[in-house]
Amino acid sequence: TTRNLFEPCRANVQARLQSPNKQVDVTLLFQYYEELDVVTVEAIDQAGLLANIYPNDTGQFLPHIRGRQRANPGGATRRSDDALRRSFPEEIKGRPYKWLQWLAGIYDLTPEGPDMVSQPSTQSIVRSILDRVGAQEALADQLKVLSACPHPIPVHQSAEALFPPKSASRLIRWEEISCEAADQVAAKSQSVRASGVPTFYRSSAARERNMALV
Repeated sequence: TTRNLFEPCRANVQARLQSPNKQVDVTLLFQYYEELDVVTVEAIDQAGLLANIYPNDTGQFLPHIRGRQRANPGGATRRSDDALRRSFPEEIKGRPYKWLQWLAGIYDLTPEGPDMVSQPSTQSIVRSILDRVGAQEALADQLKVLSACPHPIPVHQSAEALFPPKSASRLIRWEEISCEAADQVAAKSQSVRASGVPTFYRSSAARERNMALV
């Protein structure tokens, strides 16, 4: 049955990645779906962390034709190609990334997503995950600073040349908004927000006597 297709084997593997300074710490849960012949990985308590570690490798679709045919009897004759690509249930937290299939010895991958001709090494994959967690921590620190509405806003020395020496505006409000509010803003601007992003913010800045909402 379809339900059995998406039931993982009871055995699973957990791996903990930690940087030397212990500021980067993430636990990965690996599971194998025998009927589909795919491996998934979940970054526990860090949803979306591993998406696009390699460009276009979102983990949204089954990574090989064999698994798609088992999950979608009748294939493209009954469902659109887009539906086939997105046939891995969204409610399952683990995602079947292509780089993970390669590490597991599953090579007959579909052409969508990253180019797997140049296969990433285990070391490069681990480094990419650590770099992603480190970048998220740096972003969280910056968001915390912005919540206090400092003036001037501190800028890393490597980016100082990108900004004028004196700011003409002042940040007067920085607030978290809901996903629904972010979707409304995206609809008005005719833009599409990225999936898997858990938090959105809205800022207000003042310039002389004028106020601008960003």
